[in-house]
Amino acid sequence: MESLHMRPVIKKHCLTLLLSGTLLCFSAVFLMYISEHGWLFLLLMLFPAIYLSWHGFKRWLEPDIGLTLSVGHIQYHHRHGGWALPWQEIQSIGVPRQQVGLDWQPLDYLGVRVRNYTAILDRISPDLINSLISEQRDLIDIGMSQEEFSVPYDGTLLYDDTPVVLQQEIYTGTEAMLLNRMRHCRRLLGYDLYIPITALDRSAQEVITLSRSYREHAERSAYQYADGQVIPAAESGLALQHLHTDQHTE
Repeated sequence: MESLHMRPVIKKHCLTLLLSGTLLCFSAVFLMYISEHGWLFLLLMLFPAIYLSWHGFKRWLEPDIGLTLSVGHIQYHHRHGGWALPWQEIQSIGVPRQQVGLDWQPLDYLGVRVRNYTAILDRISPDLINSLISEQRDLIDIGMSQEEFSVPYDGTLLYDDTPVVLQQEIYTGTEAMLLNRMRHCRRLLGYDLYIPITALDRSAQEVITLSRSYREHAERSAYQYADGQVIPAAESGLALQHLHTDQHTE
């Protein structure tokens, strides 16, 4: 199977927004000089111009690829970095839901539940950790609003930096904050990592179906990871042996 690269839907029309905002701004300045009530045109047109330009610029900053599916792994791309996980580290992928009255409404995220938290820390960029902690604050608020979790909430879960011990290693700072955030989100919403649907170019359900196909194909092909490279299982033992030999040599 060939790798599938998804262009973020939020990337669409970024140039249109930028050009529209810029044109509106120049038009407002031009009318201010030629019209008796030019200042009024400036006030009426300047704020929409700034709004369009700012949103167009924010969309332009987004990466050209939002999500990649391949035989070896799933990879999320963000303007501040990204993360990549091999399929054997993925437990499930789905759509988190929020209870509203008697109904369950899907959230605007694709949820990923992982098997091993250390696998995430080994494959996520430090800048993205800070961004996710800041950008996805709403997930904790949504989770705590569920009826079954209707307990006093003072916001402390948002930036819980309690040290975390995994495999005899202590994680502190932003890494601990990310691990605690994932732990709370799993308890409240069922998943550890969350991909906004604006990073996709199709529906979340289509992505779930595709990811299942890639995962099944990976299992049939018995692909494994060795030093960050995807290799067939038949060759994995030799590759790992070669990797350890190189490390001992160094």
